[in-house]
Amino acid sequence: MGLGKLRFRLRIGNRIVGYQREVNGGPYYSKDLFWWTGTPIDHEERDAFLEIRDKNDRPLFDGDVVRARWRASGEERRVHLRLTGDWLEAFDIDEQTSLPGDRVREAKSLEFLGFSFDDEASR
Repeated sequence: MGLGKLRFRLRIGNRIVGYQREVNGGPYYSKDLFWWTGTPIDHEERDAFLEIRDKNDRPLFDGDVVRARWRASGEERRVHLRLTGDWLEAFDIDEQTSLPGDRVREAKSLEFLGFSFDDEASR
């Protein structure tokens, strides 16, 4: 993905309009995670990068829904990822229960399924 640290997915309502990263202390923007520019992208919301990627190297952001698989137990769960302050929280959609964020980070495999920006996945 190039130099710099990915920080945010940018959106207007439920529409993703781009991404923001930091390079040498300054913001850079991209509409496709490939070409970057110093020109800001108009946006209303920013979803924080969770510092984890799925099995296809796709960056995961606050609000994403993934399929998590654990090697030891063979478990597979659909999980809604949320960032609360500096804490990763996860909600097991099928069981309707919370999971510790560390449990998600320990998964053998994460597969991006979609996103939910207004917590409907958690209901």
